[in-house]
Amino acid sequence: MIAMLVAVSLPLGYALSAFDEVSKSLTFKARVKASALETLIATSPMIWMFAENRMQGLIAREPVPLENELVQIYDAKKQLLVESGRPQGFLALTRSYSMFDGNRVAGEIRVSASVEHIVYRTLGVGLLSMVLAALVFLVMRVLPLRALRRTASALIEEKERAETTLRSISDAVSTIDETGKLKQINPAGLAMLEAGSPASLIGQPMVERVAPEYRAEYMDLHRRVLAGQTAQMQYEAVGLRGGRRWLEMSAVPFHDHGQVVQLAVTRDVTERKHAEEEINHLAFFDQLTNLPNRRLLLDRMSQAMSASGRTGSFAALLFIDLDRFKSVNDALGHA
Repeated sequence: MIAMLVAVSLPLGYALSAFDEVSKSLTFKARVKASALETLIATSPMIWMFAENRMQGLIAREPVPLENELVQIYDAKKQLLVESGRPQGFLALTRSYSMFDGNRVAGEIRVSASVEHIVYRTLGVGLLSMVLAALVFLVMRVLPLRALRRTASALIEEKERAETTLRSISDAVSTIDETGKLKQINPAGLAMLEAGSPASLIGQPMVERVAPEYRAEYMDLHRRVLAGQTAQMQYEAVGLRGGRRWLEMSAVPFHDHGQVVQLAVTRDVTERKHAEEEINHLAFFDQLTNLPNRRLLLDRMSQAMSASGRTGSFAALLFIDLDRFKSVNDALGHA
């Protein structure tokens, strides 16, 4: 297509430009010569058409010199009065301009020029454009194949690099289709779900690997992601062998072969959750007796007071005092 455009547009563009330039030049010369003759018509309105020598002088001299053009003067009845120059042959371009005597058309002047040189030059430009088009065709056939090979090679390398990265990272990367079934998962994800191979998980509903108490939240997240939102959640996952792990997931919509799927990056936060639970236990329970401490008492009292304020109900605080608790402790032991 590009080669054809080159072959056609160059000669066509040159021809149109050259013809337009000649046309404008002839129109300008006809207008200037007509203006000079109108002066003769105004001074001799009845006999100007017989003043052949006078007309010859007006159309031959400056201010606009002629360059191998033919100038012809016609009266109002289209009869030739005077001509100057040589005939231009059949390949000629003619432009005319009317001459006026006041508001009356007194005659017409025509200026003609040969366009053979434009035709010959257009043919030369056409031959050159065909050579250029042939070169463009060859280049467009050879270069795209090389570029295609380079692009294919780069895509293969990029795919291998991406697969290597997915295999090496510790986070799980997975895609889930619109029905909630697993399409792809990396080795880290297989380990988190206690799967020995992708075949044991691919095509299975991912909600089955979510603990029952978190399934409703997970399905809502999946719907929001398919609608174009980004979402995160923490949930407890159930592995194929029954083990439970705390997972933290970030999910985004992803276009896969024209379909919107869920792309999820999941991190195992089991150790962090256990640490949080231990910190929370240490903060609210006595290390020695494992009984609730003063901080938990104050927290529960604050919650009870807030609930009483909202509902208008009352809560009771039962206080039990154990006398000589230290003596009992020392005599009988902590147990």
